[in-house]
Amino acid sequence: MSFPIDEFVAGRLPAAGFDHRAHVEAGFCLLQRHGFADAAHAYTTAITAMATAAGAPEKFHMTITVAMLSAIAERMSDSCSNFDSFAAQHPELFDRAILLRHYSKERLQCPQARQTFLLPDRKEPQFA
Repeated sequence: MSFPIDEFVAGRLPAAGFDHRAHVEAGFCLLQRHGFADAAHAYTTAITAMATAAGAPEKFHMTITVAMLSAIAERMSDSCSNFDSFAAQHPELFDRAILLRHYSKERLQCPQARQTFLLPDRKEPQFA
């Protein structure tokens, strides 16, 4: 079964059951269709709509959303044409702490990070 990307973009997917893997798959699908800027706009709009429809608009986090989409995009130069192959080649994308390699917890938890994309604050990536 393929990911319902059109339903996601239209804001018709419920937040319940939309886990981290679904976020990564949605990003992958959008990046297959669009350049980064258009994919980022569609991705942030759809996730914002999903959070709002679930009654929790404050859960949307711009820095995490855009940084994860960037992490997906930089790995898409691999020759994976389907999500399952891509996911198998890049298990690090499913580690919820992946962004802590580039961001401190303090930076990701600051209120400004929810509203706008913040650049990473770690000069050298941290690896767990």
